[in-house]
Amino acid sequence: MIQAAILVFGAIGAGLIARGGRAELLGFVVAFLAQPFWLVETFAAGQWGMHLLACWYTCAWGWGAWTRWEDAYGR
Repeated sequence: MIQAAILVFGAIGAGLIARGGRAELLGFVVAFLAQPFWLVETFAAGQWGMHLLACWYTCAWGWGAWTRWEDAYGR
């Protein structure tokens, strides 16, 4: 179930980001929603390098959503 959530959120998020425009904001939000699943899965498997990378991606997707939100709806 966790891997299915990673697949769905990750694929949809990447596709929306690639479209650009307002879809890009939604893509960053959807990709950000995949991160808890990545964090749980990598922690449970003891994949510490991947877990640190998932932490980095959590920050990156969050930052992308934050900056696109400001671009779309004002500061």
